[in-house]
Amino acid sequence: MEKITERNKHNRTSKPYTKLSAQVRSSMKQFSGDVEKLKNGLIRATSSYHITQREVDRRQGMMDKLITKEKHLETAFRNEGGESRAGLMAGGSDDPWGVREEPAEFHGIGNMGLRDHQQQIIREILDDIIDHTDRTGQRLIKETRHIRIVDRKSATCGFWVVIILLFVAIIVVAVVPGGKSL
Repeated sequence: MEKITERNKHNRTSKPYTKLSAQVRSSMKQFSGDVEKLKNGLIRATSSYHITQREVDRRQGMMDKLITKEKHLETAFRNEGGESRAGLMAGGSDDPWGVREEPAEFHGIGNMGLRDHQQQIIREILDDIIDHTDRTGQRLIKETRHIRIVDRKSATCGFWVVIILLFVAIIVVAVVPGGKSL
């Protein structure tokens, strides 16, 4: 971001502007490649069940932040809408924390209304947690069934090996002529 800000201080036709543009373009290409590698690694880890669902969600959130940052950098690089670094960082207002600005959906709602809204959101979150827990429980049951099947098959295989060995022993005893008696 610093190089983009520095580049924007120069005239578009100047040599420093061109040089910084090339450096920024190269850095952005590498950043995009790294983000893509991370995305593919997350997909592989998810599909092979190497990480928990909670870890997948955490990493996906971090991926979303990286992708958003990548889009902001591309926008700043193209200088669309004349956005500057300050505009990107502060959201274009004098209130960077959003403390003074109230979303339009909350205008005219009293404390009780806000409390009801919070409780509704909490219920939705709890429902999501319950759904995820149910899915995890179903997956555990399914995997337990698979383990039992594999265990049963491996036990059956051992029995077949013993049966075949006994059958070979019977054939050997039957075919080999009896020893000489004294």
